[in-house]
Amino acid sequence: MANTPKKLYQNQLPSASGTTFYTVPASTTTIVSEVLITNRDTSARTYTLRMGTNSNTDDVFDAISCPAGDTHQYGMNTVLEAADIITGFVDTSGNVNMRISGMEIT
Repeated sequence: MANTPKKLYQNQLPSASGTTFYTVPASTTTIVSEVLITNRDTSARTYTLRMGTNSNTDDVFDAISCPAGDTHQYGMNTVLEAADIITGFVDTSGNVNMRISGMEIT
């Protein structure tokens, strides 16, 4: 078994729900260890993040408000199985960045 620490996603959050950021590869288990969300906008923004099959029942963060200039940091130990996905969106695109770190186990 190989354990590979990995940056799972780093970029701006889109405003469209259903955008896939990461898909767990076949024959792999992924452990999500940290999520950082930074609002560089001058207004508060609301974000949603899903981990699993992209249904509303997979919401990890549902419509969380992030004040202007603030960063939300979440330590996690969330296990995702092969073909699970990470998706998310923000109420208005631009200026909200997200970084997800974790480990792939093959």
